Order: sequence, then structure tokens, then C-alpha cells
Amino acid sequence: MSTEPTVEFRAIAEDGASIRVLVQSGAPDSLIDYLPARGLLESGIDTETEPEITLDLELVSDIGKAYLESSLGHFAASHLQDDVAIHSALIRAGDQLVMLPAPSLSGKTSLCVAARQAGHEVLGDEYVLVNPSTGFISTWSRDMRIRTQGAWRKEAIDRQSGPLHVTLVAVLRFVEPGAPDGDPLSFRQLSPGELAVELISNCVSVQYRPEDSLAAAMAIARNTPGILGERGEAGPALSALLNLRL
Repeated sequence: MSTEPTVEFRAIAEDGASIRVLVQSGAPDSLIDYLPARGLLESGIDTETEPEITLDLELVSDIGKAYLESSLGHFAASHLQDDVAIHSALIRAGDQLVMLPAPSLSGKTSLCVAARQAGHEVLGDEYVLVNPSTGFISTWSRDMRIRTQGAWRKEAIDRQSGPLHVTLVAVLRFVEPGAPDGDPLSFRQLSPGELAVELISNCVSVQYRPEDSLAAAMAIARNTPGILGERGEAGPALSALLNLRL
């Protein structure tokens, strides 16, 4: 019984780091459909340079395809040359530009969905790119991934050119319904130092560029109010968040 041969791909990040992808079955002709909008280019195989990471997977299911796309995006974001990527959603509501840093699978997208349903702009649900010298940000062009009934669907973000200035950073943890008093949002304001720590903890490049990651976090924290708190359901929590006056 024959099996499909393993197909090997190589991609190069902005800082020269490389990632190798081994596809056991369901291999595409190239990685072009899985590469992020920025930071990663497909390359010929270079046997003289050891790759930073090797992915060994099958692309016969939506889960495998989503894993490849996510992994390539994370690698690209980790190895940017200039900007620093922070795990964060980004929402524009009128003159407010709210950054919501948090790790993957922590509820960023549910807030983005609530924002769009309320008529606000969603500029991203995965990464925010920060210029470490100025603190100005730009967006990461990737469609939202929305989980519904055990499946995934994509929804385009609102395109916005930079540089942009954040007006609020909200570090929120979801609490199951039934929390005391049913408060949609409970929080405390963060000092600039505390906010910088929260931002650094969500920097994807901190291992490779610790000084730039610190500089990016401090550039935002010096000039932007930040809160730390807990939220209930996304819609009421977002409304309460946007009504804050700090």
C-alpha cells in the first residue's frame, strides 16, 4: 500500500530565522495560502542552516490547516525586524482606540464580535504591532477566527493604516455568568509600571528581542491609561468598558 511522500517547505522571517514545514499528507503546491500578510516569505530548502522550528503535520482537516496558518503567523510575529508584536485585540469606537492584550483562547474574539455587533470597528483579534521607539501601533492583517458549534469561520477585520495611537489598554479576564452582583466589568486602574508588565507578558518576541519588547511596552504605558479587571458577557462588558472615563 503506497503512502504520500513527505513534502518539505521552508519560510524565512524578517530577522533571517527560518521555519521548516513537513507535510505528511494533503500537501499544497506551496505555502502561499498559509503565510501571514507580513513577516514571512517562502524560500527554497537550505540544508546548511538549521531551522528555528520544524512543523510536522497533515493538512487533511480544517484543524490541521488552521494550526499551520496560526503557527506560521506566530513565527512571523516573533521574528519581526522592527515592530514588536503583542497578543491583543484592537477595537475602534468613535475616537477611542482600545487595545485588549491577552493570550490566545482567552476571549479576545468574543469582545471583537460584540464590538462589531454594536457597530464599532474591529482592527484585529490576534496581534498589535508596536513601534518601540514611538509607541505608535499598526495592525496585523489577519481575518478573525470565530468558533461556532465546534467549527471555525473567518470574518474580515476593518482595514486601517497606521501609525495609530492607543487611547486605552484593558487587560480583562472572563468570569462565568453568575459572578457576585452580576457586574459586567470590575476593574482597577494600573500604574504605568504595572501596565508595562502586563504588556510585556503578552509580547511574542520577548524571548528574541527583550530590550525592544520592554521599550515597546514602556512607550505605550507612559502615555496610555490601563486597567486590569474581570468581565462578564462580552456585550455588556464592552459597553461598560467604552463608557469608562479615566
